[in-house]
This record gives sequence, C-alpha cells and structure tokens, in this order.
Amino acid sequence: MSRRRVIVAAVVVIVVGHGCARPPRQQQVQAPAPKGLKFKVGATSELRSAPKVAETLGVTFGKELLLVGINVSPSPVVKGKPATLETVWKCLVKPSRNWTFWTHIDHEGRWQQRFNGDHPPMTPTSKWRPGMHYVDRLVFVLPPDLPGGAYSVSMGVYAVPAAPSAKKRLGTAYLPEKMAAGSVRRGTIAVAFSGRETPRMPAEQREPKVAQRLGVRFGEELLLVGCTARPSPTQRGKPASLEIVWKCLTRSIRHRLIWICIGDPTGKGAKIFDNVHRPALPVIMWEPGRYYRDKVDLTIPSGAKPGKYRVLIWVYGAIRPDKLQFLPDKLTPGGKREATLELGF
Repeated sequence: MSRRRVIVAAVVVIVVGHGCARPPRQQQVQAPAPKGLKFKVGATSELRSAPKVAETLGVTFGKELLLVGINVSPSPVVKGKPATLETVWKCLVKPSRNWTFWTHIDHEGRWQQRFNGDHPPMTPTSKWRPGMHYVDRLVFVLPPDLPGGAYSVSMGVYAVPAAPSAKKRLGTAYLPEKMAAGSVRRGTIAVAFSGRETPRMPAEQREPKVAQRLGVRFGEELLLVGCTARPSPTQRGKPASLEIVWKCLTRSIRHRLIWICIGDPTGKGAKIFDNVHRPALPVIMWEPGRYYRDKVDLTIPSGAKPGKYRVLIWVYGAIRPDKLQFLPDKLTPGGKREATLELGF
C-alpha cells in the first residue's frame, strides 16, 4: 500500500470511529488586547460598619486592604446606559501610599472580551483609617453592541510610577492578594440581552417534573435532576426538543458550557446528535437552591435507525483562556448516569 493510501485510511478511521467521546479537554484561545472602559469615578463613602453587598468576595491585598464585596445597579445593566459598580473595602492598617485600583470586566468570564479601567478612589487611600469601611464607586457604560449575559468583574491594587522628573522613582508595585477560606475572587455583572429584557430562563423554587430522573452532581455547583424529550418517541427528520432540568447548588464563579451527546447504546456507533451550548441564562448567573430548565432543540437525521439511544450530558468550562476542563461528576444515591431517547419509525 502506498504512503498516500495509508494516510487516507488513517483519516477515515479517525473520522468514523468517533462515538460519544468527550470534547477535547484543552482548547487554545488567543485573547486580543483588552479594551478601555468608559467610566467616571464617584464619591467615596466612609462607614464604621460594613454595608450590605449583593456579592461577598473576600480578598486581602497585602496587610492593608480587604475587598469585602460589590454592588451593581441597575441589575441587569442596560447596555449603552450608565451603571454603577460599588466596591466595598475595609482598611486593615494604615495604607502605605495612595493606591490605584484596576478593574476588569469580562464577558461570561472570557478574557477574549475584556474591558478594563484603572482609577484612584476619590478619597485617596493614604487618608483611609484602619477599621473603617469604604465604598468606592465607578460609573461605567458598556457598549450597546455587546452580547447580553453574565460578565465577571475583578479588582486589583497597585501604585502608579512616579513622574520621570521625580528625584526618587517609585516604580510600579502591586499589593499581593490572598484569598480567605471560602471566598470568591470575582463578582458578577448581569447584562440585559436587549433593552431591559432579562433572559427567558426563569429560576423556579419547586423541582419541575421530568420524564427521566437522573441525579448526577457536577462538582459543588450543579445537580442534573433529569430530562424530558418531546415528542417521545422522537421522529426522524422532524423538530424535537430535550428539556434538561438543573438545580444550582452553589454559585458558579466561572462560565460553564453544557455538552449533550446522543449515540448508540453500545457506544460503538456514530453519534446522531452532538451539541455544546451556553444556556439562555448563563450558569454564572444561576441562584443557589433554584431550578432551571435548559431547552435544546434537535432534529434527528432521517437516516438514523429506529431504537433506543443513550443520552449523555456533561458540564465543562474555561478555567483559563487556553484550557477547558470537565467538572467532576458523581451519582447521587439512587441516581443514574444516562438517559434514553427512543427513536420511532
């Protein structure tokens, strides 16, 4: 057999022998340079006790500052209109200098679509007093052409270099950050999809009914309750849907993707449906203790053979721009890992 035939045969084997295998664990993504954020600095408030925050973070910067949490108003943020980001700080010891705060806003936690802005608080940190709380306000405007969804927000502290004419150059200095046990590094900004319209995936307090109960826990974040195929049995070549019911256990700090694979029960045949998607309401915006229905439209190829097919559902997300990783899954007592899709004649 010639070398050319060997290469062609190898390619055929790779393409055909591709059952319900997971997507690759790693994916290289090139992140463009971040864009500047249009903002103005608001007044700084000094408080003796900690004010209420919508999201508690808990990041210590050096021995000087504690980032308590954030508030965002309005929520969801309307693109093209002013919104206010309040960061609540606690002064631990007398700050050694006037620090500058940097702010990153990333679309659904992805660094590929980042907006950043640096500013010193209106009340310089050198005047902050130990034991007091301070609310730093940043009024920003997100461009109208941005997608709706969840944006992660993170802050840092650094010193701006002194002017070249200064006798002693200060040099850039970053306050080292440290996470407290159980704390979160990034907050979340919800952005409306169009105008003031919120995503059409409401949170539910009661568990919805499902045709097939599963019971798979993904990490500490999500519980896969079950799913329902409509119609059932599903007809080849005709529109159908798969409704997946989730329970949010703890708030996700990263963007998550849902992968659905429908294939031969033996695992040897080709897939008849393969889908990776973001839910209508991003997982990073789900509320702990609430249920969510993730609906996926599907059309089974007309050439598929009638019978029962296994349905596999996984969760994965970006922990860095260049790396995707599956959330570990664990069966709950009495649960099962796979659902079944019945394909009619």
